[in-house]
Amino acid sequence: MSQPALKPQTHSAEVRPFLRGQPKSVADVHVVTANAPKKSALESIAAAKSLFSPEHKRNKLKLVYCSLAEEQRRMLCFCAGLKQQHVSMSFDDFTNEETAKIAAGLKMMAGVVTRFENMAGPVSHLKPASFYR
Repeated sequence: MSQPALKPQTHSAEVRPFLRGQPKSVADVHVVTANAPKKSALESIAAAKSLFSPEHKRNKLKLVYCSLAEEQRRMLCFCAGLKQQHVSMSFDDFTNEETAKIAAGLKMMAGVVTRFENMAGPVSHLKPASFYR
């Protein structure tokens, strides 16, 4: 028995590709906004307020701290006046007093960087040779 040849199906509606990056036309914007879930004003306001909550800020600080290399953690803990054991601790294990010390250590480091930048320009542009005699 022979099988009938398969015909490609044609669609009458235009199928837009998945959008990535910036929309290329007004029609692309309409496609994205038409498919976006609608939120009430109260939900939108609550979502915006949550971005300014202390818990949200702490989570951002935790992400940064956890992404630091061990050497960077060691330097930060030293500036914060913490002990060697703190270098390997999880951010969640720090007490409020220890996180306050980390904040003070960051401010101290920022002050040092600011002094160098005020006198010699961005520290990212400094070369080791700049410190030679």
